[in-house]
Amino acid sequence: MIGLKHLVISVLPMAFCVMPLANPAIAAKNKYDQCAGSLMNLNLSPQEVARSCSQSLDPENLASCVVDIAGGTDILAVDALATCRLVRRPLELATCVVDISKVGTAADAPAILDHCRRSLLPENFSKCVSGLVNQTDLGTTAALRYCIDGSDRDRNLNLSELPTDFRQ
Repeated sequence: MIGLKHLVISVLPMAFCVMPLANPAIAAKNKYDQCAGSLMNLNLSPQEVARSCSQSLDPENLASCVVDIAGGTDILAVDALATCRLVRRPLELATCVVDISKVGTAADAPAILDHCRRSLLPENFSKCVSGLVNQTDLGTTAALRYCIDGSDRDRNLNLSELPTDFRQ
């Protein structure tokens, strides 16, 4: 009887170690599995899905970016994937592209995708573009150009008024 007790005590912890592997709910939480599944549902090639998900530091956000853009705009999933892979904040890119696409046309889609990718603050950029399009007679393309232009800033800033130690 004592031998059986020791056997149960020594085998029981190993059973708990193996349980998570057999649980499909835990296996479904694998971020690479979720990425690949989401992208395969968009009819992307298995090779492109494998390359993209495996090379991403945050595969869940990569997949969400592609799904959001492909589902909320006229942009093809393959184009969305190529762009989502290039940015550090894929969810912000997706928000930017989807929001601007609501005020733009299908013809504006490539420019919207490119400008959101280039923006350092994509969500702020999308608010700028949407606001200009909604409140002016500017088209989406012109609003994209105005909002991405980093040279149009406060011209009243006089650097000579700054303390000497600050300018160094």
